[in-house]
Amino acid sequence: MATVFCLDCDREIDLEPHAAVGQRIKCPHCDVILELINVNPVELDWVYDGPVSKSGLIDEWWPSTPQWKSPQTS
Repeated sequence: MATVFCLDCDREIDLEPHAAVGQRIKCPHCDVILELINVNPVELDWVYDGPVSKSGLIDEWWPSTPQWKSPQTS
């Protein structure tokens, strides 16, 4: 069984022996939900459940381009 440290509270979390990449893990100490992103070496990251664009990019990182209008002439 591998042991990792919570990214929020820095306390130890014991992983089950057959943990897999993509598995979500709840810290028993602070209840944060983390995702296993690598098994060798073991790495955790915070889970992101926000909007994702069709290209797979997180929308908030790529703000939409404003639609500029040409000035009206009289």
